Amino acid sequence: MITDGRQSKDIQSMQLNSAVLPLRRQGVNVIAIGIGRSIDPRELRLLAGDPDNVLVSKSFEDLNRFVKRIIAKSCQK
Repeated sequence: MITDGRQSKDIQSMQLNSAVLPLRRQGVNVIAIGIGRSIDPRELRLLAGDPDNVLVSKSFEDLNRFVKRIIAKSCQK
């Protein structure tokens, strides 16, 4: 999941732990990638479920340094 690192708050927003629960039940390995300076590390950890699956990038251009790591993590069983 690539995100600006903060959940948008509006009337139809769902709690993050509720939103990610169906994925967890299906055994989906979530990798949370926060981009920018306004990320909320707590929210990224909640999405990923595992601190090792949280990556933070300064910008979209900076994502290149994570490519190998993202591929390795997304191919784990």
